[in-house]
Amino acid sequence: MGESDGHEGRPLVGDVIAGKYRIENVAGEGGMGIVYEAEHVILRQRVAVKVLLPGSMPSSEAESRFSLEAAAIARIACEHVVRVMDAGSLPNGYPYLVMEYLDGYDLNEVLERKGTLPPSEAVDFALQALEALAHAHAAHVVHRDLKPANLFLARLPGGREIIKLVDFGISTSFDRSSDDDRILGSPAYMAPEQLRNGPVDSRTDLWALGIVLYELMAGTPPFEGTFSELVGSILGRDPIPLAEKKPGVPVGLSTVVSRCLKRAPDERWSSPAELAHALAPYGSGAWAGAVERIERALSLVAPIQSPRRFESLENALDELESQAFTTFDGGPLPAPEEDGPMTLPRPRVATAETFGATIPVPPSEAHVIVISPASQKLPSFLPLHSPMMSSLPPPQNALRILLIDDSELTLQMHADVLASAGFDVRATTDVSEFDSLLENWEPHLVLMDVMMPGITGDALCRRVKDRYRATVPVVLLSDLPREQLRGRAEVGAADAFFRKTADLGSLVDFVRNICALTYSPEDLPGL
Repeated sequence: MGESDGHEGRPLVGDVIAGKYRIENVAGEGGMGIVYEAEHVILRQRVAVKVLLPGSMPSSEAESRFSLEAAAIARIACEHVVRVMDAGSLPNGYPYLVMEYLDGYDLNEVLERKGTLPPSEAVDFALQALEALAHAHAAHVVHRDLKPANLFLARLPGGREIIKLVDFGISTSFDRSSDDDRILGSPAYMAPEQLRNGPVDSRTDLWALGIVLYELMAGTPPFEGTFSELVGSILGRDPIPLAEKKPGVPVGLSTVVSRCLKRAPDERWSSPAELAHALAPYGSGAWAGAVERIERALSLVAPIQSPRRFESLENALDELESQAFTTFDGGPLPAPEEDGPMTLPRPRVATAETFGATIPVPPSEAHVIVISPASQKLPSFLPLHSPMMSSLPPPQNALRILLIDDSELTLQMHADVLASAGFDVRATTDVSEFDSLLENWEPHLVLMDVMMPGITGDALCRRVKDRYRATVPVVLLSDLPREQLRGRAEVGAADAFFRKTADLGSLVDFVRNICALTYSPEDLPGL
């Protein structure tokens, strides 16, 4: 069926977008467009497709806001942030985003059902939100519109429920001043600096989370009224302490929330990690591990340890498999123990420095070329990092990484993060270009999507193995469930697999691991 035959050109149920996503239902409509429940026609995977419709706001502003959301989410990889998987434009020019489909309800609905939450449950939700904010802030993104409606309690396969932060449509960067002189956000949750249209940073989001915490436990936000009344209250008076508004809330927890709501940003908690440390004693214990993960997300430098040596890649991967770490591929976390906090084993990727010390990390001028068919260029509305067509030669010691994926958004994200880590990267959406690069460029490592149009990833994997007599490692990338992905890797004789849901920093660590385990320093160019 066509993609724009419906009312005002909007997709209809049964239409297929980009040849991949079949519209199943209308999930909802909002200020910027319409959200559909859809299914990937090959992977049989449920997704949410958000389409910007005309008339939602002035065209240039709408496209800017819409593309900002795509770019913001694309920079963040965290299980508590809704994941964007693809982006493009319909034949009629309407831009769309493809995101993971969330099954559940937002915290507004939770409040409507329960009225108020026990302090431990509210704190558990806040710790998860802080984990999302830590990853966002580490990517220099301020959400600016944190509220119960944008915190989604998502039900995962197996019944586990987690908080997902959604709707980055008005987010901004720490290092970018907004040229919009209007007030954007939801007034009841806005920090004083937002109401004054001043500079915002991570503490702006922590104010909003304090409002959310207050509302979850008290049943109403601390500031209410008309817009002018809200502005006057937020700028001019302190809220009633939470412990007074809701007897039974621990005084210590009330004090933590009150510090979130200091009008001067310098008087608030300084970071998600500091706030998480203060909140954790009041939670159920199930999310105590979030504090460590938040600190890790905000940490910029990992310790370097001495490299380890193995006789072969097979032996090294066997050793990695035997270590008592969580999987590097973003598999499900263990369920919390009934009688205590969740105990999270140390992630395997956290040991990347053990192997990564073997790899020379050249300056950040790494050469990036993203090759794609002319018919599949990135949509003009999407302000992702442009490919670097530098006249500088690639770093002499850079390892060559070849990527292929039919999602240009995913491809651009992976190419950018690997190039910034010092690798020489070539990336393409086209199989014929891939074959040419494979033959003439001689990569050290190949990363490929499991399902390309017209050919499977395992078939492409066998092509690489045949060309290089199994000396070049191949990693399969996919959103498939872990066991399915493991099976596809075994069929194609891939050396490893990695889920696209994993943190982008983990991808860099994992690539360094594989290369360090495969190549000795004397095998690397220029050494």
